[in-house]
Amino acid sequence: MNEKKITRRAFISSSCAGIISASLMGSFDLFPGEEKQIIRRTLGRTGLNVPIVSMGVMNTRNPEIIKHSFQLGVRLFDTAKAYGNGKNELMLGQVVKELGVRRQVILQTKILHPVGRGLGRSPEPLPETEIKKKFIENVNGSLRRLQTDYIDVLYYHAVDDLGRLNDAGVKEALLQLKKEGKARFLGISTHSEILDQICAAGIFDIIMLQLNFTMADDTEYIQSIRKAAAKGSGIIAMKTQGGNRLAGSIMNHSAALKWVLQNEWVTTAIPGYTNLKQLKENFSAAYNLEYTKAEKEFLTDRKVKLGMNFCRWCRKCIGDCSRQTDVPTLMRVHMYAFGYKNFQQAYDTLQTIPESASIKNCSSCSSCRVTCRHTVDIAANIQRLKKALL
Repeated sequence: MNEKKITRRAFISSSCAGIISASLMGSFDLFPGEEKQIIRRTLGRTGLNVPIVSMGVMNTRNPEIIKHSFQLGVRLFDTAKAYGNGKNELMLGQVVKELGVRRQVILQTKILHPVGRGLGRSPEPLPETEIKKKFIENVNGSLRRLQTDYIDVLYYHAVDDLGRLNDAGVKEALLQLKKEGKARFLGISTHSEILDQICAAGIFDIIMLQLNFTMADDTEYIQSIRKAAAKGSGIIAMKTQGGNRLAGSIMNHSAALKWVLQNEWVTTAIPGYTNLKQLKENFSAAYNLEYTKAEKEFLTDRKVKLGMNFCRWCRKCIGDCSRQTDVPTLMRVHMYAFGYKNFQQAYDTLQTIPESASIKNCSSCSSCRVTCRHTVDIAANIQRLKKALL
């Protein structure tokens, strides 16, 4: 397999592009001559009042984009230890320090369970006390990289099953960190439909979850989000662009973001923009959520939803493969690589898949029989990954 070679070449190329664009920014005025009121909402029981458009920092390697975001009005910035092995946190922390605005921003980062494949985790089972210790160590590392003595919102990252949700070691670590003042509020990020159980856990103030217009037909899921918000949970939406930032001419990013934010129980969204054009398009929704004619047409076009190719992580396809290949995670790898062009994140996610469930299982298959229950062309995505990785 040559994924390291592909990742390295593409990553260096995109990093160079970021450096070049930074030199062209200067004092670029995104909305010249315009005075507008930013829409703000309260983040559940935390009482934090934030603009409805925030920044997901994961995909950017250009610190100037973070600076311009703050200057425009963004106040909540989202990162994670797992993004670039902490490099994303380092960049964000350095920008906040240079601007001297720590007390004016909400920094949130996310920590994975310390046991698992890849991303610096332990592959071996660990006792409860060791899980707690390692989780706290990871948070302390994030604090150093972010150059702060507290995190506004500390997330338990990517919790997609009840075993991880109810892990006693992590729960003890989170409560201790909050008691010590290293975390003002506790959050949880998830791709799964376990919102009732998250609310029942009783320790999470904020839920970060995926929500976009391609999911409009999932009324049960949307209702569960409304219920969580009604119980006081702050709701932060991710994957708002359908996991396809690079969809090009078929995509209307402001329309996608407005669809999410017209749900008033969503406090804010964290789109992962990477340049000034995307920043302007995304933040325009922070001033006005009414659709333009073009945005309405975009949201009602069924071909657009099919073209987005968004995997909801429902995992209903998991039994279709006789070789038990981890197709849902491979769809996330595809999203990071070809939807975000974040090859580092794609490679890191690939390493989380056990060898027995990896893309290697697909090498001898001429066609894929796995079928998505929604709109993802799994066979085409698998074929694209095979060409890139095998």
